[in-house]
Amino acid sequence: MKTALITGSEGQLGQCFIKRLLALNYRVIAFDIAEVSTTSGVDYFKVDITQYKEIKLALDGIDTIDVLINNAGVSVFSPFEDRTEEELDYVINVNIKGTLFMIQTVYQQFFKPQKKGCIVNIGSIYGVVSGDMRLYNEGDRRTPEIYGATKAAIINATKYFSAYMAPHNVRV
Repeated sequence: MKTALITGSEGQLGQCFIKRLLALNYRVIAFDIAEVSTTSGVDYFKVDITQYKEIKLALDGIDTIDVLINNAGVSVFSPFEDRTEEELDYVINVNIKGTLFMIQTVYQQFFKPQKKGCIVNIGSIYGVVSGDMRLYNEGDRRTPEIYGATKAAIINATKYFSAYMAPHNVRV
């Protein structure tokens, strides 16, 4: 049985990914910041992926990982002109820093020594193109610039890690 670790497990996409992984007979390890998991059949860990020590602590009790799915992602919806430093830090820390921490720790602890593994980073179309503001009018679900910028960073980092980890038989 293969083991997949997924971040952002309690979100809408995370739940869909978990359902599919379980149907494919994967052992699923789920990381999220929620207090408890709403999904049965997973090994759930409350982990803030922006905190390296929390990731390391949770991974120390795990024997193997075959697939890492970096799904955790956040956004903010205040107008750009009102965007605060705290909002920027929040999105950057989860979407970029947390993803890089997960890649770094799983690669070092599992994939490089095993000489195998697979990393799936969840990007967004908004990492490639800008949102069409006509779709959002004055609603509160505008596609923010900081979300798109962080997803563009993840798309680029995915390309980088694909080349960097290929000699160790890790697909990204």
